[in-house]
Amino acid sequence: MFGINCNNPLLSPGEVNTLCTQNGLGAADTAQVGIGRRSVEGNLREDDFRHRSYRVLLGVKGEINDVWTYDVNGQYGNTDSHERLTNDVSQQRLGRALDVVGVNGTPTCQSVVDGTDPRLPSPTTSSPRAASRPRRSGTSPPRGAQDGYAHQYVLDGKVLGDLSKYGIKSPARGQWPECGGGHGAAFTNHKQSAERGPILRAICS
Repeated sequence: MFGINCNNPLLSPGEVNTLCTQNGLGAADTAQVGIGRRSVEGNLREDDFRHRSYRVLLGVKGEINDVWTYDVNGQYGNTDSHERLTNDVSQQRLGRALDVVGVNGTPTCQSVVDGTDPRLPSPTTSSPRAASRPRRSGTSPPRGAQDGYAHQYVLDGKVLGDLSKYGIKSPARGQWPECGGGHGAAFTNHKQSAERGPILRAICS
């Protein structure tokens, strides 16, 4: 729903009667109007979506000496997406374009008068219905953007040793002779982060 002020200088007497008078609204009131219309003046809407994912895995393993071995690996994964939407209509700026007042006999957007959006051009159309034209209403360049990122960091490592070479044996070796005096230590560290949101500089420009 959009608000159209009843003292809008672009309204014809018939439109004032339909939108305001018949609904008990006066010159100082605002009529709430739903605009069910396809914007054909703003060219084709385009939605460019790109997605990329990659992973880097590095590892190293080997022997420290004849008793100890090591195995260390690290992984970095990244997934990102980028979306750009162009030639759509900004509802905020369209609403401002419909809020028109008279300044010294010249129809002027209220957002220009109060400084809310001084870049919005003054309307030159004969009816607020045509104010959806991007060039005239100031709704162009209607574009939006949002980016998203997901990162993953993984670090793993382990050290294994055959302590039987030091003369240390496991108590279980008598029951399971095939089991030596193997011991080990391991560590792991996982970290993930994700973010997604609009790019304000593109939306507000």
